[in-house]
Amino acid sequence: MEIRTSEENEDFRIAWIQTKDIKALEEYVISETLSPICDYENAVNIIRDNYKNLINIRLLIIGADLSSSWIFHKKNEMLCMLNCMYEVLPNVDKAIIDYLNAYDIAMRDKEYQENPYYEEYLLKSVATDVVFVKNRIALARLYATRPLMRIAARELLNQALTNVLEICTETEISTFEKKHFVDANRYINEFILGTTMSEYSYNALKSLLKELE
Repeated sequence: MEIRTSEENEDFRIAWIQTKDIKALEEYVISETLSPICDYENAVNIIRDNYKNLINIRLLIIGADLSSSWIFHKKNEMLCMLNCMYEVLPNVDKAIIDYLNAYDIAMRDKEYQENPYYEEYLLKSVATDVVFVKNRIALARLYATRPLMRIAARELLNQALTNVLEICTETEISTFEKKHFVDANRYINEFILGTTMSEYSYNALKSLLKELE
């Protein structure tokens, strides 16, 4: 995903400075992650700098995901914050946090499939019965490595396919306005829940299921 120029990123920064609005902050943070900027660490820093004044659960979730994906040399403090809030959150947020804990393990531990906490977090995430795709894919990939669990892996992938709510073709993606790419809910749906995906990713998921037949 991309914005056309660095000037558009600057527009989002100025909008945030002028309004001090939470939606403007979300858009500014996400614009930092898009090409040609791709400054993931600064996106997390922006969330951190504004944590005491204006932060919501969506920004903490996005910050935790970015930290796991790109900032390996530092502790994932956004995920630590989410873990502290866990007990008072609704099931959808609990499912996301459990998945993010598993994802953080996978990104930082080369032997993550042998780490018992990895499977435990994924099982907890799936057990919430929230419409979620990526947690089921991750658990299916783990079970696909175990001959006795391949049936369970197939079932998880079938559930994942059922939970995809939006499939975007390349033509559709090319027509999206820039505001689409900086929407916090879209980020979570696509990059964390996986309920929105490209046609290419959806077909790849179907191919993965076929491999297990």
